[in-house]
Amino acid sequence: MDTGLTKLVEATVAVDELSKELVVKEKELEVANAKADKVLAEVAVSTQAAEKVCLSVFSIHSNPTE
Repeated sequence: MDTGLTKLVEATVAVDELSKELVVKEKELEVANAKADKVLAEVAVSTQAAEKVCLSVFSIHSNPTE
């Protein structure tokens, strides 16, 4: 009977520790997601700028008289 109670207490302690770790990891994940979103936004802006340059270059090569 004591062994079962000891195991139950150990499991409770383990769950409490894991719950605390989960809170920390969730906060770290939020920060990482925010950084990733920022990078994606920067990539989108860079991609749009590159597309404009590409179109401009294509336009110049298509109409060499201009």
